[in-house]
Amino acid sequence: MTGLTLYPYQEDMVKGIQTALDSGINRPAVVAATGLGKTVTFSTMIAERARTHPRERIVVWTHRQELADQAQRQI
Repeated sequence: MTGLTLYPYQEDMVKGIQTALDSGINRPAVVAATGLGKTVTFSTMIAERARTHPRERIVVWTHRQELADQAQRQI
């Protein structure tokens, strides 16, 4: 993955998402409180996915420019 080290609960989020994707769920969702590192978690997943599937397109969709900017910096 990236140079970031995820907390155990973030690793659980990644495992849950991967399990959902492996079972055929195409758009899994994660709910976590503010400050629990959703951006760090999905950025780590995106970096890994881009490395293993370089032709695949990944979309990050947010309702606020501030969140989009934050995600762009992290990724």
